[in-house]
Amino acid sequence: MKNPLMGIIKQYFVGIIFYSILGATISFSVCKIRKINNNKIIIGITLYCSYLFALLSLTVFPRIDVGILSDTGRIYVDFISNPLSNSSLNAIPFRSVINYLKDLFFSGNKDLRMLARLNITGNIIVYIPMGLIPSLILHEKRIGLIVLITFITSLSIEFIQLFIGRSSDIDDIGLNIIGSIIGYLICTLINQIKKIKRYE
Repeated sequence: MKNPLMGIIKQYFVGIIFYSILGATISFSVCKIRKINNNKIIIGITLYCSYLFALLSLTVFPRIDVGILSDTGRIYVDFISNPLSNSSLNAIPFRSVINYLKDLFFSGNKDLRMLARLNITGNIIVYIPMGLIPSLILHEKRIGLIVLITFITSLSIEFIQLFIGRSSDIDDIGLNIIGSIIGYLICTLINQIKKIKRYE
């Protein structure tokens, strides 16, 4: 018997690959059209746009299901959107995080534990590049700017999710900001290591 949760994870994984390639292709083409010749800028813009499209594939864009039909052997591709009736909102800080932690440490249901782990770690991990990539590209590395960009991006996504059949959660914004701060700190660590090696 197929695990529905694993099926959804597969759809998200396929979406990440498809949309990130699409984002990279569009941004690279725009750079060429605008005749941007600085390779560092081109790589940075392409990488960041690819990441943004991957992020939107997890939060806004339809999921993608790819497989082979058992009766005909043909490959199928479906774009899956949630019913609008699935929309929900949590505006109470820490409520979702507390519930996830309860499921993670006290639930006997394996799927609930996996879902809790995915929600907590996933909301943090997917926003690490939000703090890492701009910090590596931009000369000015201000954590306040990174947090502001993350807050606006996350808030916008949570608002859009209200109208596309997904869940909007204030706790996600907090977890997203934690992720971007981790990305910023990783960049800071990388720069410190470079400085140390420079003086060796």
